Amino acid sequence: MGFLPNFWSRVLTLSWGSRTHQCITEQSILNVTLETLRDANKHHRNHAREQTRLGRGFWRAVGEVVKSNVAMDFLSSTRSNPIYHFDSERINSSMGMLRQFWVQTLLSIRAKEYQSARHSLGQLFHSLQDFYSHSNWVEMGQRFIYLHLLHPEEPAIPVAKEDTPTCMECFSVTCRDNLLPRLTNTQQDSTLLTTGYFSTFPPKPQGKCSHGGILDSSRHMGAKGGINKDSTSSLFSPHHYLHAEAATLATEATLSVLRDLRDTVGHETFLRLFSVKQAPALVFVMDTTGSMFEEISAARLRAHAIIQSRANSPGQPSTFLLVPFHDPKVGPVQETDDPNQFMQFLENLMALGGGDEPEMCLSAVQLALTHSPPLSEIFVFTDASPKDIHLFDAVKALALEKQSKVTLLHVESDQELMSSHSFRVDSSVKNVTLHVTGILMECIITSPSDLSQSLLSEQGPLAELKSFKGLYRIGLLSPIQPGQWKLRAKSDGHLTFNVIGIPAFLVLAVTGLPPHEEASFSHVTLLGADGESLQVPFCVRLTGQDSRGNKLERVSTEMVQPTHIQIQVLSVPRLVPGHSTMVDFEILNYGPARLLSLTADDDCGYLQNRSPYSFHVAEQGSFRSQVDLNTPVTAQAGATVTLTLTVRALDSPDSNYAVAYLTVVPPDPDTSPPSCSAALVQSTCQSICSESHWSVSLVVTDRGRSGLAALQLQEGEGVLTLFHSPPPTEDSLVEPQPDPEWQQAHRDQTTSGGHHLHEKARLEKGDPPLNVSEWVLDASQPLWVRYESSCCSAQAELLVWDTAGNMKRCRLTSGKQRQLKDRSTETSGVGRIKVADVFFLVLCLLWSSLL
Repeated sequence: MGFLPNFWSRVLTLSWGSRTHQCITEQSILNVTLETLRDANKHHRNHAREQTRLGRGFWRAVGEVVKSNVAMDFLSSTRSNPIYHFDSERINSSMGMLRQFWVQTLLSIRAKEYQSARHSLGQLFHSLQDFYSHSNWVEMGQRFIYLHLLHPEEPAIPVAKEDTPTCMECFSVTCRDNLLPRLTNTQQDSTLLTTGYFSTFPPKPQGKCSHGGILDSSRHMGAKGGINKDSTSSLFSPHHYLHAEAATLATEATLSVLRDLRDTVGHETFLRLFSVKQAPALVFVMDTTGSMFEEISAARLRAHAIIQSRANSPGQPSTFLLVPFHDPKVGPVQETDDPNQFMQFLENLMALGGGDEPEMCLSAVQLALTHSPPLSEIFVFTDASPKDIHLFDAVKALALEKQSKVTLLHVESDQELMSSHSFRVDSSVKNVTLHVTGILMECIITSPSDLSQSLLSEQGPLAELKSFKGLYRIGLLSPIQPGQWKLRAKSDGHLTFNVIGIPAFLVLAVTGLPPHEEASFSHVTLLGADGESLQVPFCVRLTGQDSRGNKLERVSTEMVQPTHIQIQVLSVPRLVPGHSTMVDFEILNYGPARLLSLTADDDCGYLQNRSPYSFHVAEQGSFRSQVDLNTPVTAQAGATVTLTLTVRALDSPDSNYAVAYLTVVPPDPDTSPPSCSAALVQSTCQSICSESHWSVSLVVTDRGRSGLAALQLQEGEGVLTLFHSPPPTEDSLVEPQPDPEWQQAHRDQTTSGGHHLHEKARLEKGDPPLNVSEWVLDASQPLWVRYESSCCSAQAELLVWDTAGNMKRCRLTSGKQRQLKDRSTETSGVGRIKVADVFFLVLCLLWSSLL
């Protein structure tokens, strides 16, 4: 349906040179992320030598974007809809969809709902990338991206009407020159855009272009052939010879969206979106009933020990969450980036009254899972059984979805006099923590060199033990010897034993080794719950050795349970306050005919019906249905609802789950960005640039309903001056350079949390965005701006945002450079003086005088 989705599609089509949605998306995110990190190092020179490892969290975040992108070609709700793929000349509808994806992504990021943002961003990328493969943009000779797709104020090319022929007949697998001249000649004002029709829906009118390729049934209808550039294979892509050009433009468009997103939300938030330099969150779920007084004290000590052990290290959690609960109250979630404030949250906890023994434990864990990022460490402190056991399936599904730990080994020991457990540490693991719950009577740890230490009775060089009321934490002391370690424990009752190492990775490729380290892995072993091989359920153990011959070992975080049931969410619609929304899903049964049970749950209480229900599915059969969510009118735009669907067989352990993230959006979002209109460009640029200056005067307005929010000078060595009202004459726009004391005061104000706006304000490159939302009287009021610079810096870039998050890049150039501009490469046209712009300025001046 578009560029080949992923690596495996390239294998199956034998088109090794094809660039897929996956590789375009991965490489683009990686490039812009590295750009952002380099920019951060420039502004923080004392950290310039810091080596940043993107790590597992980054690649998992990228994987979520890629998964959402690729799913557009497979989900029944999107794979055949031409609007999602720029097919069948539905270009205007596809552009509207793109802009909705952009708004949804921004809303989710501002609400810190990063998983939801990554999902909508992946959808945006898929449609955007498809445009360059499915349209005649490349055949028109275009060498720059089509800005109008996401920027409605940019020049648009008309779309061919339904009765306008676009293609000629093609009778071979390679279709050269099958587009009509009007669809390829960029020199004519009458150039038209078209995209190929795919399959039988919607029906292809006579004379239109097909998508083409062996998967497209419409290729046999006139005009025969096709125009897609999805791959390098002539069997799948009639315009395969233009695949590289289409992929290059799709990559440039993806990079442009990522840079716009970074500049809109800020560098720090952009890095958070992709989990860069961000350790997993530390989450405490705390029972606050009266019997938990001692356990709350233990939790404070546990949190303090974790924070102290990881202070000023890459393992220091970047986010801390506390979720208190009792019966019936759960929450609220208390979140902070400050470990001291998190400790204060714990200090403020109070053990409340008693009540019946079961508590709302699973509701609290569900709340913790939905509010915490993936790979988080979640600790639950309770002495009561769960009252809300009906949430078990939903909590289990969320825990698997989020992969909250990196666990080298997990075993549970039955009650016996002395139990022995072993675990392997390799040279890439720097921090190892053992968690033991139960009542220890004796505990001995032995290193790979057979050196032993009794942890309960002595201090030694191997490990340090901390304990409180049945909770034991054993930290191996540095340097940690690689090899096989042993722990022997004598317990009074049941014993649970966990080993957690940081960092440890199990992905398609092992990434936990230093860049210069050579390693080879020999085999993979499937492990059962007690460490035995080839059992079900199982986890995966990867075994090998490093360059020095030391044994390497990785064990997957979670147990894998094979199943014959699959469940897919077919549609992930947006939620609109005050409206009901249906979410479609499908269950596939690869086993015998049987009864299945479905349970649905969401974290906000929007579901109309939560009761589980049963249904019969035939052998190799399927079942389709939907759940209904009712979004209240009070729902906040940008909020995310986590919907969990769990299906299980009634006659076997078979089960499966699906998790969907639904975003609340306003009924009619503002998708129109602000505008920059050039009123006057003045230049005295001579051969000696340092002795001459240039300036440009602008009127900045918001085209939508939201109103202007902020401005920032992104590039340029000059000074940008903003005026609250238009000056009476052009001469009054000329202002002297600000003195050093004013500049320092200006920076102090921005550092302390914002600007205090007077009649005018100045901005320089490096200053944070200037908040102007309170400076304008209403959404339609313009701002007057003047940029002045030495001719040694001939270009500048101004970023303008409205309060809905739409951004405009205003490119400013000196008079000397203005004539060299190629309009198709710029994102605004403020370099040339137009009669319409001057007329607009006069109207703005008259309007202002009437206020």
